[in-house]
This record gives sequence, C-alpha cells and structure tokens, in this order.
Amino acid sequence: MSAEIFSQGKMNRKQVAFWIFLLALLTAPTWFYPYFPRFDSGAYLMGIRCLAAGQWPKVLSHPLQPPATYPPVTMLLLAPVHRLFGGNTVALRLALSACWLLAVGLIFRWWDREPPLRRVWLAVLAGSGSVWLYCGRIQSEIPYLLISVAALAALDRWKRAERFWGGGWGPAALALVALAGLTRQIGLMLAAGGAIYLSFDQRRWKRGLAAGALLLAIGLTPGVALYSVTQPGQFSPEKSSLMRRDGWNPEKGQIRPASRELLGRLKSNVAESLTLAPASLFVRDFAPATRVGRWSLLPLSLLLVIGYFRRWRSEPAAAEFYLPCYLALLWITPWLVETRFFTVLVPWLVLYLYEGTEWLALRVARREPVARHFATAVVLLLAGVNLVSIGQYRFVDRWSLIQNDEAEAYQLYANWLDPRDVVLTHDPFAFFMMTGIRAMSYTAGEQKYQPPYRLPAYLQNGGRVNAILYPDADAEAVKKLLQAQGWEVKNPQSQKHWNFGRLDQQKPL
Repeated sequence: MSAEIFSQGKMNRKQVAFWIFLLALLTAPTWFYPYFPRFDSGAYLMGIRCLAAGQWPKVLSHPLQPPATYPPVTMLLLAPVHRLFGGNTVALRLALSACWLLAVGLIFRWWDREPPLRRVWLAVLAGSGSVWLYCGRIQSEIPYLLISVAALAALDRWKRAERFWGGGWGPAALALVALAGLTRQIGLMLAAGGAIYLSFDQRRWKRGLAAGALLLAIGLTPGVALYSVTQPGQFSPEKSSLMRRDGWNPEKGQIRPASRELLGRLKSNVAESLTLAPASLFVRDFAPATRVGRWSLLPLSLLLVIGYFRRWRSEPAAAEFYLPCYLALLWITPWLVETRFFTVLVPWLVLYLYEGTEWLALRVARREPVARHFATAVVLLLAGVNLVSIGQYRFVDRWSLIQNDEAEAYQLYANWLDPRDVVLTHDPFAFFMMTGIRAMSYTAGEQKYQPPYRLPAYLQNGGRVNAILYPDADAEAVKKLLQAQGWEVKNPQSQKHWNFGRLDQQKPL
C-alpha cells in the first residue's frame, strides 16, 4: 500500500474498493444463518411483502390487517429486493450489508479531516461491533445509519459552500434529513440538530438562520405528518409512547412532563447510556450483566465524552450538533435497554473514542506522534477483540432458528391448527411469518398497532381466537387473561417450556 495513505487527504478508488471488499467479507456470515423474524423484524417483513405486491403496508398477522405504523423508508428500500428474490431473507440481508458498505464509502470519502489509514481502522472497528450484528437483521438500523451518514456529510458541505444552495448540497441535505425522519422517529432529531448547526454561523448569520429554518421545516414536516396519522397522539405528552411508564404496556399510564418521575427516568437512562454506548462498539446486544463488566466500560465512556468535546472545541461538524439532540430524545424513552439505540451512532462513537484516547495519551506522553500511535493501537486492539468475537459467533441467539425453542414451538403447534384459526401467542409477527396463520398477542405490551386493533377492542367487536401458545415465563399473564375472559384451555400440550391449547367458546369482555 502506498505511503500516501498515511498522510492527510483522500484515498484513491482502488484503495477504497479494496477496504470495502474486505469489510464485505467481514459481514458475509450475517447473510446466511437461518433467520427468525422476531417482533419488529417480522413487522418490517410484512410491510415489505405488501409493498412488493403493490399494496400499502399492513399488519398481515392481525385478522383485521390494520395499517402498519412503522416508518416506511426501510420497507420501500427493501421491497424491490423482496420482489426480485421472492422474499429470500439472504437477499434482504445482503441489501442491508450493501447499505452499510455504502456508508463506509461515504466515510472514506467525506471524513477528510482524518488521514486515510485512520479512516480504515475506524471503519473496521465500527463495522465489527453491533453494526455487524444488524447487517444481518431486517430492521431499520442500517438504512438509518446510511441515511444519517449521508445527511450529515451533505450538511457539512452545504454549510461550507459559498452559495446559498451549496451547488446541490443544500437540496441533498434537505431530502436526506426528511428521509431520516421517515426511517426512524428519532430521525426527526437530525432535523433539529442540523437546523441548529446551520444557524450557528457567525460569519453569515442571516444565511445560516434562513438555511436552518428551511431545514427544520422541510426536515420535520413529512415525519410529523406521517406519525400524526399512523400513531395519533404521538406528539402529545398525554398519549405519546415516549412518555409511558412502561414502554411495553400502555395500560400503566403516562409520566407527566416536568415531574420527578421523568427526572428519575432521565437519570436512569443517562447512567444506562454510559454502558450501552461503549457496548455498541462490540459484538453485543446488551451491556454486560455483571457489575464488573459494566464498570469496565466506563473508561471507554469517559474517552467518548472527552473525544466529543475535543471535536467540539476544534471545529464542530454537523454530527456534534446532532448527537445532543439525539440523546435528548433517547433519554426520555422507556425502551433504553439495548445497544441498537447506539448502533446508528457507531461511526461517530469510534471517532470520538480515537480523539479521546489521543488526548489522554498526549497528556501523558507530551508527544503527538506517540499519542497518535497509542490511539491507533487502542482502536486496533478493540477491533481485534471484535474479530475474535466474530470468529467465535455461532448465531445461536434470539434472531436465529438454530436451537431456538420458540421457533420450534411455532413450527410444531402450527400443525395442530387450521389455516383459518387465530392464535394468541408471544410474538404474533414471527408466528405469522413462519406459519402463515393469523395471530395476536395476549399481552398489552406487544401490541404493535393502534388501540382499535388491540385484543380488548377486537374481542368487544365480536372477534374470535381459537388457540393460545405461550412460554412458561408468560404463564402468569396468560392465567390472568384466561380468568378475565372466562376461557378454558382444552387439551393442553407442553414441550420445551412452551404451552399450547385450544380455547373454548369465549364470552364477551
């Protein structure tokens, strides 16, 4: 490799293609394992199937087939792949990996403040952690990551340009920011952060304010309009899912704004972020369960914070304005339990980690070359840890059919059902995608559709269910449901901690 890759500047196309090819090989194991379409993934697959057939996205698993409430961009992106390859999940996961590799290409091209080789090591670390896991999961994380990388790059170019529209960077930024809000709801924060970034222009403050206002209006309007229709009340504290006491159970009520309860959630989520953010750099879905494991991640969190403020003090880019807005919304949500909320930030997290490590080494060694080499060594060490983890990863997890008792139960008991039956089960989306039999959830917590289509309303309107399938862990919730409805389970069966039975004639609620 030529010496120029160690200097400031751009990589040539052959070098970029070489490293992207290696990263493609790295993601290959995530394409082929037998896929289990759990919860949100099953919902996206149903929407993709509808779009591929020329229909509006629906919750096909529900007997009434209500309209889907999930953001549409991921479904629109993958629908052509579904149509071309007959719904093959390998093809869909290949498409998601291609989105990540395209994001890497943008990183190599537009992180021009970093020497080329540094971009390579940062991309390897970014692509070998939780990003690697989500290249093989049919959800919105990877498409959102691509769109946000492109949007932030366009915002940076727009702000630097002399002309108002920036030679096309302005329209590109507007379109990409609007798409981000239609890919994930939290993408609306990209419009907020980008607007503040553009407005923060002391040299051309009038232009900055105009560009910021334009971005805020165009970036927010499509997403706000969509979610106001598909999720009524989402922007009202009294009804928003963000303000639920229990994110999975709307029946437990809402948290009031400016309350001690909300302050407690903020404190809890900030503390959780100190482990989830660095954990997202590794091949993990969750932070370590042990106290020692969680404490071991805190030094990395400190380096991330130092790196962020170091970038802010030197020359803040659009990402440095976006991140606080993203975290501000994330910290009030009731679902902050997985690394995936930080997976979409990983390219910037690895950059902040490098910056923070370099700053610390510089304070100790007092020599810039030594500090840079030390920071690079830390990045390479963490990437090496991830590569070892990838080499040992067996895909025996919640997303795979390998040794999956839930998937085995769905396949087994589907043989006992009539295709016209409606089943109450733990994950109705996965059950339908595997068996083609309609299903609903027996708990309030997993109702991924609006109140008129939830189980109580469905039963009140004369709906019927014919069987129930649940794990031992849900036995108490199922017992309460059966008692409330006056139902009895006929011919109960049990295998590997999963229980099945047909339901007798039900009485109305």
